[in-house]
Amino acid sequence: MKPAAVLIVEDNPITRKLFRVTLAGAGYQPIEAEDGRAALDVMTRQTPDLVLQDLQLPDIDGLDLTRKLRASSGGASVPIIAVSGFLSKMEQAQSAQVGFTDFLFKPVEPSRLLERVQMYLNPSTLGGKPGKGELVLVVDDDPIELKLLQISLETLGFRVVTAANGEDALRLAMRQRPAVVVMDVLMPGIDGFNLCQKIRKDPRLNGLPVILISAAYLDEADRSLATSAGASAFLVRSPDSQELSKVMAACLSGALPAPTPETAYIPVDQYLQRIVQQLGRQVQLNRTLTQRAAHLEGEISIVAGLAKMFGPKPTVRKVLEETLARCLSAAGLSMGAMYLAEPNEHCSLQAHYGYRKEEEASLAACFGFCDFFRQETAGGEPLVVPSARVPADRAAEILTKWHAHSITVSPLAFGKDTLGLLVVGSSDREIGSDLVQFTHICANHAAQVIGLARAIDAREKAQEQFFQAQKMEAIGRLAGGVAHDFNNLLTAITGYADLIADRLPKNDPVRGDVDELRKAAQRAASLTRQLLAFGRKQVAAPAVVDVNAVVGDMDKMLRRIIGEDVDIVTSLDPNLGHAKVDSGQIEQIVLNLAVNARDAMPKGGKLTIETANVDLSEGFVQRHETVRPGPYVMLAVSDTGCGMDEQVRSHLFEPFFTTKELGKGTGLGLSTVYGIVKQNQGYVWVYSEPERGSTFKIYLPRMAPPAESIAGTGAARKPQRGSETVLVVEDEDAVRKLTCRILQSHGYTVIEARNGAQAMDVCERHSGAIQLLVTDLVMPGIGGDELARNLLSRHPSLKVLFVSGYANEAVARQGVLAPGAAFLQKPFAPDDLAHKVREVLDDIRPAK
Repeated sequence: MKPAAVLIVEDNPITRKLFRVTLAGAGYQPIEAEDGRAALDVMTRQTPDLVLQDLQLPDIDGLDLTRKLRASSGGASVPIIAVSGFLSKMEQAQSAQVGFTDFLFKPVEPSRLLERVQMYLNPSTLGGKPGKGELVLVVDDDPIELKLLQISLETLGFRVVTAANGEDALRLAMRQRPAVVVMDVLMPGIDGFNLCQKIRKDPRLNGLPVILISAAYLDEADRSLATSAGASAFLVRSPDSQELSKVMAACLSGALPAPTPETAYIPVDQYLQRIVQQLGRQVQLNRTLTQRAAHLEGEISIVAGLAKMFGPKPTVRKVLEETLARCLSAAGLSMGAMYLAEPNEHCSLQAHYGYRKEEEASLAACFGFCDFFRQETAGGEPLVVPSARVPADRAAEILTKWHAHSITVSPLAFGKDTLGLLVVGSSDREIGSDLVQFTHICANHAAQVIGLARAIDAREKAQEQFFQAQKMEAIGRLAGGVAHDFNNLLTAITGYADLIADRLPKNDPVRGDVDELRKAAQRAASLTRQLLAFGRKQVAAPAVVDVNAVVGDMDKMLRRIIGEDVDIVTSLDPNLGHAKVDSGQIEQIVLNLAVNARDAMPKGGKLTIETANVDLSEGFVQRHETVRPGPYVMLAVSDTGCGMDEQVRSHLFEPFFTTKELGKGTGLGLSTVYGIVKQNQGYVWVYSEPERGSTFKIYLPRMAPPAESIAGTGAARKPQRGSETVLVVEDEDAVRKLTCRILQSHGYTVIEARNGAQAMDVCERHSGAIQLLVTDLVMPGIGGDELARNLLSRHPSLKVLFVSGYANEAVARQGVLAPGAAFLQKPFAPDDLAHKVREVLDDIRPAK
């Protein structure tokens, strides 16, 4: 058997999905239409068995759509159930005459939806219709309750006439006597008790059964008062009509006869007492319900927030879309938008309903009222347009742009911050205070979820930065260790290559091979220096320097390296502070960043180098937990190149990571920058987007300028040869032998030792004076720095030259040698060693 087809006319995707899933699960065939035009299109192709229609649609008024559905082929007999957040509009337009069969009030529970659909599509499940066409007069001043009762009784087979007050009810009853009167107790003018008594006293209505119903009068005393007034029965109002149906059947069969006119008398004292008590009870009930609603709201908010936190992580846009959809569905409205505040103080459109796709651009652009709305909602309260708070001309302009009759704007307030705005509107009526308050609550819930999500994102980013720093630290230690060992090998390779080249005639063909060997070793040495810089094992000689001066001195070199197709622009702060750093390292940073920028601009562009004084505030530090607040010198290098996506940025400072093609880069340039900056207690941040260029910002601690400039020590080199005694201490055999051979060839007397302990023993046994100690910094047992301290305590005139690829752990943590210490970087050429030894021996400064 073919399943019954149900047409769902609903623009809200969440409500539409709820209906679709519920109906499909019960065996029905749901057909979806997101607006009135789509619904009419469906009706031209097939006639559904039932229609569920929202009253608030973006393109066609709900009542007009119902008229058109009824006029379509086969539409006259199809049950149409109206779905709305409000009944007043439907009621005022006399919806029953328009063609609605029934209605559902939003939000709709799935069980209630199925019960109402089955009522029309599976009438056998209702157990027959006991009404048999009997006329029933229903009296109630509440239009919703009146309509509910009318539909329930018509479903049971009764013919129903309705009245909204006691006077109309009496006139209708006189005009056509009903079989039964069903009336509410609480009504303005003539209430249920008095109307019942009037019916009993009128001889034309003698014997007419009267059934009183109430959701407020619940005590036995109330039942007694109803009996005194002449009621046939007194029932508590309930969602279903089972008890009412039984009582009405008893009245019609004579099993429950109507009281006689003589017994219909309302004791005045009892009546007034019940009224006063009922009013007091109603006030207390309202207070209790208000308090309970507040508690439930808090509970729901907490549960909803926790559910989102433990569930799949939603995007901010998804949260806003769902909030807007649910808000409009529950409020019975079909137009609205969500805006989110951006860092530039503008509001961006994140979600909207009730507007066509082609209207989206104007909807996003119409928030020129952003400043006005922010100002008016700064206190956290919503703004209604039109209202006394909004000038008439401004209100007219706003509503015209929104295509609305009225709107309410609620701030998404999270603590002291306004994260965005929720705007909902109606195309044909004023938005009441109840809806304003409801949308304001929705906005608060959305703000809490967004605020928490942002806080979690910030924490996760901070953790990611911390884990990245740990990973880089581990890689750095590994890189530094590899470079240290590699430098020892390179020292031997380059040294012996130089010795071989010195012995060969200038026209010897072997010299070419030796030169190639030296070039390869030099390239390898350059790579190891970059590894050492990344691993923060590079030995530096920091001084308080003017960063502007260093950058300015590089101008010609940069223009020569970068090329003519890249425009280099410098913007240097004339009041820039100083930084304590090795000037050579600043040059290395700028050069690496500039070369990378050039490669990112293969068709040319602009390279901008900027400097500025910045103070990293506590607020900045809270967003970047690895940063310390304070004054910094900022050096920024920006380009207009291809930029980077998030995945590339996440690996940017890892050694050997490169996006360049094979052979175009080593992947050590940016890792070198990272190592230098960290070695100098600084921070590096990258801002980049694909096709929008990149900016690297280097922050170095700002220092006071030196009291006086220190004159350079550019003394002329002395002759390289000498006759002094030199103690060489090196644990790598090849490097030690090479060092001894070079020094011996330059006339020095050389004593050698494999480690610190052996060196101290050699000094004790050596009878003559030792003028110079040449020692590796990192050795097993006693390191070079400790060895130097021990020997200087015994031989104060001893000169010391440290040789290493990187300092030991104590020195490496600081990244510096002691002031005045002489240092030679591995790998070194024979001439470099000879010159350095001569400089140290001839230094007129006192030994440190």
